[in-house]
Amino acid sequence: MYVKVRLVGSRSKDATVTVSKLTTVKQFKELIEEETKVEPEKQRLFYKGKQLEDEYKLFDYNINLNDVVQLMVRNEIKPISKENAASQKNSKDANEEEKEEMKHGHRKSCWKSIPASLYFKAGDYVDVRSESNGAWFEGQILDILANVACECCGAEVDTKRTEKEFGEDTKLQEDIIYVVTYDKCAEEFVETKLENIRPKARTICDITSLKEGSLVLVNYNLEEPNTRGQWYDFRVNRVTRSGKSVFGDILISSSNFNLKECRVKFVDEIMKIEERVPVKDRSKKMEESMKDSEIIDIERLISLVEEQPVLWDKTLESDKDRIQARNAWIEIFKQLNQSFEDINNQERNEYGK
Repeated sequence: MYVKVRLVGSRSKDATVTVSKLTTVKQFKELIEEETKVEPEKQRLFYKGKQLEDEYKLFDYNINLNDVVQLMVRNEIKPISKENAASQKNSKDANEEEKEEMKHGHRKSCWKSIPASLYFKAGDYVDVRSESNGAWFEGQILDILANVACECCGAEVDTKRTEKEFGEDTKLQEDIIYVVTYDKCAEEFVETKLENIRPKARTICDITSLKEGSLVLVNYNLEEPNTRGQWYDFRVNRVTRSGKSVFGDILISSSNFNLKECRVKFVDEIMKIEERVPVKDRSKKMEESMKDSEIIDIERLISLVEEQPVLWDKTLESDKDRIQARNAWIEIFKQLNQSFEDINNQERNEYGK
């Protein structure tokens, strides 16, 4: 039989490879090399969301006639000697200096911190997409940088005017750099653009509300789909009648790489993707959610408590007694919320925020 091999991120025609169901993945990679000139050790093969491992056969993955296998090429990292590294660095520095200089003697770019862009403020807690693997992580915006150099001569322009323009003009948003730290690694930071930043996902989707074409955030493991992995954007293709299985495409747009027909294992953790909202249009609730990484929704917790009879004393039959008990729970949750705020404030102080 024959199968098609599609190179991820390429518009070239699919390669056709003749195989049998007993062909091993290792042999399959050698056949792919003949068609694509990609060495086996650089190949990562995916079929229906699963990575193909060398020791298995195509039969084990239920690959059939005319099926499409996706090929992702590993990046090659060439070793550089100390002499070459020093030479390259000096050459790069010289080129950078030449590019930076303008006819008036000003630098082409002059980056300044601004308090806010159109959609975000410094200090906001957000979701950040890794440009290396397309997964989303929780993080916080430490700084927002805008190029305040004049386009014609490179001279620095009025900062106050620039702050206003970058906070209002949609055309300037792609020129802004966000300095972001990941929640799980607060001592390190990355610089990224608007396309990789959005409000933190906080709402779990009702599986019955999912439809074909819905875009959501799911937890998925590219190498072992039955175990917990990282968070990716996901386009829903179908939901089974039982509501226990959701199928669709994992979207890894940073590398133009989509995994087709993947099954989401953790259907109870499918998250709604939050839309960017201009800072000036934020509601009070949204403003609060952007300020803290751990926000307790007191009203939601209260409703959950009231739905669980075990948490209520059965002797509380009167409305007055129930109100008193409810107020007691509210006070407990407020104290928990304050505890989270104190912890976060302490962490910010430790990192100079």
